[in-house]
Amino acid sequence: MARAYTRSMLIAEKLLLLLLTDSGSREARASSMAPVALRAALLVDLVQAGRIRISEDKKKTVHIVDASLTGHPVLDAALIALAPKDGRRIGTIAQWGGLRALELAADSLKSAGILGETKGGLFNWFTRYPTLDPAPEAALRAHLEAVVRGEAPAEEDDGVLLGVLQAMNATRVALPKERIGLSAREVKRRIKILSEGDPASTAARAAVDAASAAVIAAVASSSAAAGAAGAAAAG
Repeated sequence: MARAYTRSMLIAEKLLLLLLTDSGSREARASSMAPVALRAALLVDLVQAGRIRISEDKKKTVHIVDASLTGHPVLDAALIALAPKDGRRIGTIAQWGGLRALELAADSLKSAGILGETKGGLFNWFTRYPTLDPAPEAALRAHLEAVVRGEAPAEEDDGVLLGVLQAMNATRVALPKERIGLSAREVKRRIKILSEGDPASTAARAAVDAASAAVIAAVASSSAAAGAAGAAAAG
């Protein structure tokens, strides 16, 4: 039942489940990159919904092709927020705080009874989203483990989800070695195959693949910049 529910989730919602601890804080290994990765995932969700496209040239600009609402609160809020950013580069949008992917995905999972919400710190300055129903996340993790081990067929979103985790250097968050039983090199190789998708895909599938590659590049670029900044500060 839980697995059936996760199939209907957005990529951004699945990613958030993987990036949160049970207490509701972000996984330490992926904390700084979580907002960028979630925005990237939400952009792919909008591509799959037929609301935006990403240009195939080097600029990788985002264009709204259908401004009509989908009926999904997360997608609709994101689509409205994106209106003034129409034509901007995907990397720029992935860095833009106005696309509140984390909060939107969290609100959706709260409405479903999967996550809760608590405030903490001075003046309640930070928010945690503790797990209320662990079954969907457990089902998602078990599915991804089986896919990477080659024990289950990949679903449409799996390559994107795993590819974004790979770009964040956070695959072990979702696929801990003690559970997956594969080396980091083998996990990387298998995720690369999944992320590339089917070369004989339809035009619609090709558009999603292009979007996925672009957002993964945006996340990887942001991660590299953060690492360089940290190294400079340490020096």
